[in-house]
Amino acid sequence: YEACAYLEQTSRTYSERGDAHLTKRFLDEASTLYERAIQTYMRSNMLIHFAYADFEEHRLNIDKARA
Repeated sequence: YEACAYLEQTSRTYSERGDAHLTKRFLDEASTLYERAIQTYMRSNMLIHFAYADFEEHRLNIDKARA
């Protein structure tokens, strides 16, 4: 969770500086990290599932948030 939070914060920093490419890259990396955590190591941890759903809702990916 902390690694994903760091990636989100870093993407916000680059967004404020106007770098859309790096912003998208860091957000995609955070999404990939959440998906890996949910599928393997933290499958039974509900907190990571809720954090991932919240993350995807902020990105307006409602379908991924529901899954």
